[in-house]
Amino acid sequence: PPSGFPPITSPSFRQRMQGYFSVAVTPFDRDGRFSASAFQTILEWHIAQGADGLTIAADNGEASLLSLEDRRQMAAVAVRVAGGRGPVVMGAIGTHAFTADETARMVEVAAEAGVDAVLVSPAPYNGGGTRGEVVGRDRDIYRAGPLPGVAYNNPRPFG
Repeated sequence: PPSGFPPITSPSFRQRMQGYFSVAVTPFDRDGRFSASAFQTILEWHIAQGADGLTIAADNGEASLLSLEDRRQMAAVAVRVAGGRGPVVMGAIGTHAFTADETARMVEVAAEAGVDAVLVSPAPYNGGGTRGEVVGRDRDIYRAGPLPGVAYNNPRPFG
């Protein structure tokens, strides 16, 4: 792997990333702002239901609507709620993630909060990217950030 990244194939990482990872929705208040208190309640519910890890800011987590500040707050809440009971995986995806640099900023936000890994997808609504372009973009993102990445693909918007 690129320097600075923990090997994704390490036994400790692979062991931590096993089991049921719920994908949490992102709550917003009446004014359309991220609601940290409601998010905490949602995450605690997922853990109570037996989730082995938490996934936040993915497609079901309204990733395309989240600012970097929303992501900072979400990551902090999720890491605090998980409290070492399971890993937190955060999406570095959405319509704010077209370039490798934009996505790398999302990875940095996740890393600063103590998130365990990130979901990285092809550029949104790319539709025509070659395998080499997708792999090259991912390589640039992984070289820029300190977290293991999980390749994520949703065939509808990512072609």
